[in-house]
Amino acid sequence: MPSYLVGFKAPLTAFDKLVEEPYELVPLEYRHLTLLYIGPNPPPRRDVEGALAALSRYPEVDVTFRGLRPFPSFSRPRYLAAVPEDEGPVRALRRIVEPFLLKYSTDRYTEFKPHVTIARSRAKPSLDLEIVAERIVKGSRRITERLVMREVHLFRAEGGRLITVASTRLAPR
Repeated sequence: MPSYLVGFKAPLTAFDKLVEEPYELVPLEYRHLTLLYIGPNPPPRRDVEGALAALSRYPEVDVTFRGLRPFPSFSRPRYLAAVPEDEGPVRALRRIVEPFLLKYSTDRYTEFKPHVTIARSRAKPSLDLEIVAERIVKGSRRITERLVMREVHLFRAEGGRLITVASTRLAPR
């Protein structure tokens, strides 16, 4: 069953060299930063168009990612994700989208944590997995990668793939 989300493509690669088993890299073409998870039902076209039109007036966002963090936590480190140093600009974009699309969202997270998932593990939570995650996170602390977010997309996620349904460019700086 497909899911819909609004976000950016985020082909970060600086952290890839640190990833080790039992983690596997998320394919580059599927790495993204989600602004708003909507869920299985696509929002009405007029609301998508309204959100994209509002976003197109916002300037491009320059984001620096420093290090990796385990998600959802160190005790259950299923994912390793890059997190923006300054979440402010990403949160500002989310606030633009919310009036148009939040009512359709089935977001299961109580707190918005902007991130780009770099790797995932299918291994069950264990002390061994925590040790590997901690080693990777520690090694990533000095690594940074900058990404200029120029285009926002409504994605359909299905079978591990991201398909662009609609998109808009942010205003040039």
